[in-house]
Amino acid sequence: MKNLRNGTVLLGLAIGCATPALPPPSSSSSANEQTLGIPVGMDSAAVDSLCQQPDSVRAGRAACVLKERPGPHSYVPPDGFVPDSATAARIAEAVWIPIYGEKHIRDERPYVARLNGDVWTVVGSFPPLPPGQMWQGGRAYVEISKRDGRILRVSHGR
Repeated sequence: MKNLRNGTVLLGLAIGCATPALPPPSSSSSANEQTLGIPVGMDSAAVDSLCQQPDSVRAGRAACVLKERPGPHSYVPPDGFVPDSATAARIAEAVWIPIYGEKHIRDERPYVARLNGDVWTVVGSFPPLPPGQMWQGGRAYVEISKRDGRILRVSHGR
């Protein structure tokens, strides 16, 4: 991990560049280093020079990414991170399996997902039964925020 002057942590190897270890931040850091996340010891001119290189040379260089997009940033898709029922069902299954077990949850396919306002409600289905038998137990249930994918509620009937 590499520390940038503004406290941002960077995984150099994970993004394809190995940078030397950076010393800890000091109180004498410039506003430019704090705002742009320029590594300690690398002045703005050096970052500008690096960022002018072709993409193949500067690929994975966090200083360029931070210089191009200073400050907090995040993209939220217009239809939210959970835009459709198929996505909601995949998220639901990923939440349920560690809790209730893979075989149990897969037996509840197909899942039914319905959108109510900004919340997807996903429930499992009862498996088919031989004639004359009744279901025992309930179905998996989850509520997921359409906008950001947060899990709002998880339960399973008895």
